Amino acid sequence: MKILHLSFHIGCVREIKYVMQRLGHTVDFIPKFGSLDLTAGARKITAEEATSIWDNSKDIFNSYDVIITSDIAALSRIFLQAGSSLKPHLIVWICNRLTICMDDQEEFFKLLANANRKKVSIVPYTEFERFWANRLGIWTPYHTITPTGGLLAPYEDETIKAAFSKGIQDYFKGTSIKTTTEPKNTFFVLNYGNNTQFLPLIEILQSHGINAITGNFSHPSELSSFRGVIHLPDAFSKFTAFELLQLGIPVFLPTEEFLSKTLANSQNSVTKMNYFFNINGYGGPFDHSFTSMCEWYYYPDSKIFFNSIEDLIERCKKFNNNDYEVCRAAAFRDAAYNEDRCISAWRYLLSQIVSKN
Repeated sequence: MKILHLSFHIGCVREIKYVMQRLGHTVDFIPKFGSLDLTAGARKITAEEATSIWDNSKDIFNSYDVIITSDIAALSRIFLQAGSSLKPHLIVWICNRLTICMDDQEEFFKLLANANRKKVSIVPYTEFERFWANRLGIWTPYHTITPTGGLLAPYEDETIKAAFSKGIQDYFKGTSIKTTTEPKNTFFVLNYGNNTQFLPLIEILQSHGINAITGNFSHPSELSSFRGVIHLPDAFSKFTAFELLQLGIPVFLPTEEFLSKTLANSQNSVTKMNYFFNINGYGGPFDHSFTSMCEWYYYPDSKIFFNSIEDLIERCKKFNNNDYEVCRAAAFRDAAYNEDRCISAWRYLLSQIVSKN
């Protein structure tokens, strides 16, 4: 099966490449189609631009058996608008809220809601994406397919990184973690909203004698040598959650109750948006029940949970080599299970497409 993949997200490109290799299919990622530069960052796709991209590249698009769009759903507009002119089957793998960049594009949501399900499969990558789509009247019968977190061979990954080189340089500029002198005795705090918007986590840990750093990395394997990763979840799903599982890296997480308390009590204007942990998205009232959909809490055997900052400090200090190995073994076991589950889901999806066509 010949597959074309369009995505703004390097993690999605890595993931689809890895999955399709496992399934024995050829997948192409072409960075540019006319005005569309997939390596320049996610953005709105208007009706006019979608038509232009389709008209200029329809012969290329129609040479494939399947087209997958991932990350934000905006890219699917190119193919949804094409209607009966589109020959391949379209898979819309929603990985970053289908409204991102498209909030004011009501006609786009109608296209998704009314798509011909014999030719279009809308698949969520986290269960909340299904919930969010349903809220907009967009229904999908497909099982949620999470990332495997699988890692490509180095030479294949270098090719992808080269395509996204400008974006990587912009996003990961700053202190590199490669300069860390003793990573085996150091905890890594993921560089999202943790240590600034939630609370000054690095400063707190360091003030209690715990070696902890944050910084930038261009590939998750660069975290392999650290004692563990500490994270206060800021979204329902991240590719990093599954990549760390594949790498066997212990992850320290707040309990759902402590995360909820931290979010609810935050005085920061950004965290008051509550990172989507509610029905309304940005700006909605915090709802504790939604934290149960957060995929960082999947596969708990490889996680160390803390119910306060004092508890985190104590657990970091007591985390010994045996604890490390136990978490590591659990992560590898769970990664294998998760990968098999995801590969099976993709295999079934593609088999259904073949039967329909």
